[in-house]
Amino acid sequence: VKYGDNNAFGRTSGLTLASGTTVDLNGKTQTGANAIGSLDMQGASSLIMNNGKLDINGAIAAASGSKINLGSKNGELSIEEGGAITGADALRGHGTINLDGTLGSTLNVAGANAGLHAAININDQNAALLNSYLGLGDGDYSLAGELAFQGASGSLANKVAFNDGDLTFDGATGSQTGAFTGADARITLSNNSNIDLKGTNLVSGNYQYDIEAGSTLTAHKSDNIGEAKIQMGGKL
Repeated sequence: VKYGDNNAFGRTSGLTLASGTTVDLNGKTQTGANAIGSLDMQGASSLIMNNGKLDINGAIAAASGSKINLGSKNGELSIEEGGAITGADALRGHGTINLDGTLGSTLNVAGANAGLHAAININDQNAALLNSYLGLGDGDYSLAGELAFQGASGSLANKVAFNDGDLTFDGATGSQTGAFTGADARITLSNNSNIDLKGTNLVSGNYQYDIEAGSTLTAHKSDNIGEAKIQMGGKL
């Protein structure tokens, strides 16, 4: 199916893409009052946005083998009720992904998506749970909700701009090489996490690290931690 006009599906309560099917937004929009209620993508199905915009008022369920491509410059995908995206390279392209539910939501992403180069906005009461530092690509995060890396390893090179947000390393290892900026950040290391801070982290306001028992945080110079408060249960 290829869009010829904006809101081509009208007010659709739910959209299911069977295995092998493709929807091409063709640069069009399906937003606002015409947002899709939910999106269910079965294996080997594709959503090609071609720099279009899609709002999902409900949840997304993207099975392993399904693909979402924002486009070459400014595709925009907004998800209100979280859901699950499974499988490596399920997300690609350039643009923006918004987690912006008003009642709170959790998006689980399993797998690395190195081909995604998008700004990620996680609004208040929304959460993203990732098992890879590249789960939502290599773009910058704006974090007013919660971002958790569960069992991830390697390097977190993304920049994270906090706006009263929570970042959790849960059983995660590796280094942080991007920058932490913004104001009011709570960063937690739990479940034997071992994180090596290498970025310049200049967060203002209420800025705190909570290092739980069994976890380790390493810093090499003062601006790796900045003016953060440290709650110690593990090692620094």
